Amino acid sequence: MDGTPNPEKKPEENAPKRRLYQTPAFKKGLFIFLVLASVLAFAIAVFRLDTILAVIDRLIGYIMPIFYGIAMAYLLNPVVVFLDLRFAPFLAKRCKTERKAKKISKALSITLAVLFGITLITVLCVMIIPELVYSLTTLAKSLPGELERVIDFLRNGIDTEVFWGETLKNFIDNAFNAFNNWITTGLPELAGNMLTYLTDSVIGIVGFLVNFFIGIVVAVYVLCDKDKFRGQTKKLLFAFCKPKTANMVIDTARHGHEIFGGFLTGKIIDSLIVGIVNAIFMLITGMPYVVLISVLVGVTNIIPFFGPFIGGIPSALLLLLMDPMDGWIFIIFIIILQQIDGNILGPKILGSTTGISEFWVTFALLLFGGIFGFVGMIIGVPLFAVIYYLIRMWLNEHLKSKGLPVVSEEYRDVERYDLEADQFIMLPHDYQAGKRQAKRDQARGIHFWRRKKKKDKEDTE
Repeated sequence: MDGTPNPEKKPEENAPKRRLYQTPAFKKGLFIFLVLASVLAFAIAVFRLDTILAVIDRLIGYIMPIFYGIAMAYLLNPVVVFLDLRFAPFLAKRCKTERKAKKISKALSITLAVLFGITLITVLCVMIIPELVYSLTTLAKSLPGELERVIDFLRNGIDTEVFWGETLKNFIDNAFNAFNNWITTGLPELAGNMLTYLTDSVIGIVGFLVNFFIGIVVAVYVLCDKDKFRGQTKKLLFAFCKPKTANMVIDTARHGHEIFGGFLTGKIIDSLIVGIVNAIFMLITGMPYVVLISVLVGVTNIIPFFGPFIGGIPSALLLLLMDPMDGWIFIIFIIILQQIDGNILGPKILGSTTGISEFWVTFALLLFGGIFGFVGMIIGVPLFAVIYYLIRMWLNEHLKSKGLPVVSEEYRDVERYDLEADQFIMLPHDYQAGKRQAKRDQARGIHFWRRKKKKDKEDTE
């Protein structure tokens, strides 16, 4: 009765009984079940891929306000922290308890941060949207006439006596005729479908506004309970992962937060400065479409590397159509502005937040931009920087376990690894020695092929 083994019983009877899920038969059956379930799920995914993608798209649409809220909370969190650090000491002197002071400071900081975000978006929309509508309307009215003027200029400026002049003139005439045909046939058809496009656009705008306002509520909840969520996440990590794995996940999350926060915040500030400077220059020089072009240049500047081209080229072409002199002045200005931004302003604001080279920046933009579109081009670089960091940490751990160096520069001059001596064999540092070795290798290869060719010839004879 006290749980001590009974010597009269057999050893197998004294052993504690294993539960069902601990038996080998259960484990084997579970393994077979999981394999069959995986095969069945793969078959369903292959033959019902469209249905599965539609269901996933619908589910993402349902939880889209959650994504909006998390994104807004992440962007507003620095403002909340900034305000909380200012309010907490002030309220601590005037409240009875420290807990009450922290609670009031947190609530006040979140309220002011959310009001600041809503006010900023409202002011920008009120200032920009009417100007954008006016610029687009004016552009739509003046674009056909400006195109015809440019085409007439090209026609009159082409010398038809040279051998390529007539060909170029015919090409311009054909292009202009194709454009006129589209105006007379394609545009009315497009206008006929405008009601459908307008209805879809209105539905999309209403859906976006609903998700946006629900996202504001979600953002408030996330900001209020962010400490609780952080604690619950760490609790789950240490409950289901080994301490080493949990530490790695936490360190990676912190590093990713530093990359994302620094990159996105810095890029937004940098792009805002670029857009404002562009608008001031265009106002001083009296160029048209100030708001349209400045918004385009500022928004696309968020995209690394390709952004200045995406915003600058269409803006320059538009100004060249309106006034060639304004277009050339704008091209010179935008080149100077991007040089200042890339070499002075950007490094001062961003620093080396991503830690990856220009090659990997281009790779990340092409990859994530192709998958996620415009949003992918914005978040692709910091996301790839986090993936790059994970791969680098994994490689360094494996190299350390083998007793090998982790710095990439130490592998540049490695020729091979000597298994007998258990060490690297380095390439000769003497340039002339390297040239002599290359000549010997080349001569050895030439002599080998000469001997092989001679032997093949003897065999055929």
